[in-house]
Amino acid sequence: MRVLLTRPIEASQLLAGKIHTLGLQVDMAPMLEITLKPEAVQLDGAAALVYTSKNAVMAFKESGQKFEGLIFAVGDATADYVRALGCGEVIAASGDVKSLIACVRSHANNISGLILHLSGEDTRGDLVGDLAKAGLNVTRKIVYKAEPAREIEAQIRERIKLGKYTAILFFSPRSARTFMSFLEKNDMNSNMKAVSAIVMSEAVASEAKTVSWSEIMVADKPDEEAMMECLKLLKEGHLDKEK
Repeated sequence: MRVLLTRPIEASQLLAGKIHTLGLQVDMAPMLEITLKPEAVQLDGAAALVYTSKNAVMAFKESGQKFEGLIFAVGDATADYVRALGCGEVIAASGDVKSLIACVRSHANNISGLILHLSGEDTRGDLVGDLAKAGLNVTRKIVYKAEPAREIEAQIRERIKLGKYTAILFFSPRSARTFMSFLEKNDMNSNMKAVSAIVMSEAVASEAKTVSWSEIMVADKPDEEAMMECLKLLKEGHLDKEK
């Protein structure tokens, strides 16, 4: 059983190791190319930091700075990455921006000063606006950009056409949208009919629904662990069919 990952290369490499432990083959076709901007990490006396992605944490790491205040992360995976840097107290939300906003608001009394959201150019939701409406002093700094990949490498295209993939994993609407455009451009929409799409949320699923899949599996929670659970279920079903 072979699966295809569409996350940016660093995240795909980390996840590929976990998938290999399931006895599965993994290919990577990053749909977004990440450019970090560590020089843009200016803390400006911030009392708290907010992260909605690992990429922003990577930019902070490359900046070489330290932070000992309160840190909010969108989910457990991002929180664990922050903790590995040995920074201040890290609080994890439930995996989406809505829960992150609620998490920050619930700790507002413990924040005496500026809340700094380190993010990419494109964000989902209006975290800064919603927190500002709640009376919090918050601003955003763009510390990385994510640009759509220009093409899928020839070997991946050939494996898609030959039906080599059992599942393709999508972690963001933008990655899914970029992949769908490649399918259209290369006349490969019909090649997805026997493939399962594993997606992180309904927002991602809405982008994937532009083509016909064997099925679209939506993770119970918008995090990597829930995506892995979907993959395990798919593997079990795949093995049952082979018996």
